[in-house]
Amino acid sequence: MKEITITWLKRTAAFALTAVMLVTASCHSQDMGIGEPPSVVFQRMTSSAPEPQKLATSSKTSSLPLESSSSEEVSEPEQSSSESEAISSAPEEVITKMPPKQVAQDVKEHEKEQDVKPEKPAPPPVINQPEEEEENEGDTARYLVYLSPSKQFSNSYVNGGNEGQYMNLIAEEMIPYLKASGVGYILADTNTNLYHRAEQSDAAGCDLYLSLHSNAANGKRRGTIAFYKKGSSEGARFADIVTSNFRQISPTPNEIVTQYDPWEPGENGFIETREPKAPSVLIEVAYHDNVADANWIKGNIKTIAANLAKSITDTLGVPFRRPGENVPVQSLTLDATEASLELGTSYQLHARVSPADIPDPALTWTTSDSGVATVKNGNVTSVGIGTAVITAATPDGKSASCTITVYPSVTEIRLNYSELQMFPYEEIKLKVTALPQGSGILPFLWSSSDSSVVSVNKGVIQAQKPGTAVITVKTSTGVTASCKVTVKEDDYICNRD
Repeated sequence: MKEITITWLKRTAAFALTAVMLVTASCHSQDMGIGEPPSVVFQRMTSSAPEPQKLATSSKTSSLPLESSSSEEVSEPEQSSSESEAISSAPEEVITKMPPKQVAQDVKEHEKEQDVKPEKPAPPPVINQPEEEEENEGDTARYLVYLSPSKQFSNSYVNGGNEGQYMNLIAEEMIPYLKASGVGYILADTNTNLYHRAEQSDAAGCDLYLSLHSNAANGKRRGTIAFYKKGSSEGARFADIVTSNFRQISPTPNEIVTQYDPWEPGENGFIETREPKAPSVLIEVAYHDNVADANWIKGNIKTIAANLAKSITDTLGVPFRRPGENVPVQSLTLDATEASLELGTSYQLHARVSPADIPDPALTWTTSDSGVATVKNGNVTSVGIGTAVITAATPDGKSASCTITVYPSVTEIRLNYSELQMFPYEEIKLKVTALPQGSGILPFLWSSSDSSVVSVNKGVIQAQKPGTAVITVKTSTGVTASCKVTVKEDDYICNRD
């Protein structure tokens, strides 16, 4: 019995020593800034975001409340910056979401998350007041936002630099816009642990929390993702506003989505969407391992910063103001000066203003003939045959126009050849006739059933090697025509309609 007791005491002492060593190692890793979650890239879906709900206001005068602490337990989880800076208004419709837990193959590594929070308390944050409040001692801003740029300086950009470097630059460029708009801010220190950042936000009573990152997917993807905490209607609203505004400046507006963080106990997720009490968004601005996306980020730091600052003011419901006073719009341009539409189709016009350091003014869109084309926020809809001039104008009189020509709906299209025989490397131009007569020149989509045999580019087909392929042309409304092409090495024969 004595031997058993001694053995039990030895084992107990060994377990206790191991536990002490593990706690010490854990604390050391937190001091080194280790212990944050991996980011995952999700795929697109078509379900809707939760409708924003009005919640009780916080102790501050903000009309946008902090999320209650109980929400933390929810188990559901190339455009030049010098040319333009477009910032939109808050969206009226809910933005498309991506599917829960559908994880793409291109997973990006954020810092790894540990189950245990740092034992040391978070250092006190530095609260910065807007310009008009700094002169009045004792005054504080009505709203306060926490800016948390990436601390991942090891994530290299394909064209030089790194994620931490450029996300911190964007955060710093946001500050003048926030100050001019009367919004106070806390800018996270690069050495501050992510759990501590959330604690700082909570302690200061921040109204919003924005985490800035860029993404990676082996150079194969482009686009933007805004993550928010599942179950948070105000977080979803914040994310929707961010993505809606971001579409105005992004080179890939159709690749911008919102997605709730699908974290559940025992799974990976984002500390910065789960931990803060304030409505939080983690935005993956673009893909830094894609050359086009990386170039866009580096060339549009100020544009991105102003756009994100505008999203914050839109979410808070305060006017967005740029630094300085009354810089006039020097020019206004549209992305097209003329366009042809089939009856019943639509076309989106995009306006750009300069200089680039001011937001888009409140544009007025008009049409010269509402019986031919109507316009709302730049979206042109063809309603009748004819020509109409669509004009965008600023309050100070700058304007730009686009001539829209509407043709009758196409009921049939024909090619000048229905069947061809060709030699390798021979080229022939296919011509399209649209019916009824007067349908005009419309955009067509060309395709080849086997481009290794016959390739096609805007109607010009080129024989590549012996074989057979079908060339198809299609209108935007789905009307098609085709030509069968046989490539052979004997004499050229042509069957012409």
